[in-house]
Amino acid sequence: MDIKIINLLFSFLLLLIPITIFIKYKIQLINTLIKSFSQMIIQLLIIAMIFQYLFLNKNIFYTIGWLILMLIFSILTLKKRLNIKKSFLWKIIAIALFTNSIIILPLAIFVFINPKTTFDARFTIPIYGMILGNSMNSLALGIERFNEILADNIKNYYNSICFGATVHEASLPILQKSMRASLLPRIINISSMGIITLPGMMTGQILAGASPFIAIKYQILIMVLIFSSVTLSSYIGLKLFIYKNFDKFYLPKT
Repeated sequence: MDIKIINLLFSFLLLLIPITIFIKYKIQLINTLIKSFSQMIIQLLIIAMIFQYLFLNKNIFYTIGWLILMLIFSILTLKKRLNIKKSFLWKIIAIALFTNSIIILPLAIFVFINPKTTFDARFTIPIYGMILGNSMNSLALGIERFNEILADNIKNYYNSICFGATVHEASLPILQKSMRASLLPRIINISSMGIITLPGMMTGQILAGASPFIAIKYQILIMVLIFSSVTLSSYIGLKLFIYKNFDKFYLPKT
């Protein structure tokens, strides 16, 4: 079922609720709110036109080109987001996300979903977007937490080094805590799906007229793909970060 344009425009009246609160309590977010929604609308309209073209043409080279563009933008966005000034950081991000992509996405498309058209943009782009977006967030959280935990436990790290531990052995407890920090929110989110929350993909398919059972099968598959991808990207990223972050004297690089 489609949404009428007039109804969509009327929905913006709901924004009067946050705007009223902002005015009452003098919260300086009105301009930011308007700017953000304007950017969102423009970007989504552009994306909708591009997707319409990709979906209709079903050209494998166009689809692969768009996937590469998504990967490049995700690397640049994540590097900018992380407040860690390390020259090697973008390489770690690129390797982690690229490796994750070439393992998880082909399995999703060619093995689990297997659409009639190879690399059908209608399936490939949304699925890769969910995999890539979630992997970015978990990788960022894992690296940030590793940096913070290392700074807080630097004495324990040096004590382990003094007793003969390698860099990877000394940093193992930090790796464990960082992985837990990046993955625990995902696990909690998975356990709440169904009764407490209805996932976006499942809701979208149901609204589009799909059977709830078909929507559920897709949602379960997507969650398996997402959790596997966030775990893999976080692991690869953190192991590379450990390898690159210490010099030959086992000291963290500045």
